[in-house]
Amino acid sequence: MKVTNKELRRIIREERNRLLTERDDTLDRYADAEYADYEYGDPQAAAFDMIDAIGEMADVVARMLPEAGGALEPGMRASILPTIVKALADRGIRVK
Repeated sequence: MKVTNKELRRIIREERNRLLTERDDTLDRYADAEYADYEYGDPQAAAFDMIDAIGEMADVVARMLPEAGGALEPGMRASILPTIVKALADRGIRVK
């Protein structure tokens, strides 16, 4: 069976989209993985610590947003992710 260039591009695009939607982008994939032969640290423990810290931060944000009041809460919500990205960048950690 012969596949045209157009069909091949479509197949590649569909497969790429399928792989991207099935991918686990959370830290859970590092927490659930097995690192018995890994010799450069403890990524599983690091992932658990980061998950815990992020959970604590989310708890603080959820508790404090109502205290901001109805007028400022939407602006503060919109500022959360940019603030986190900037805090990481200030520490030399670049995220998209």
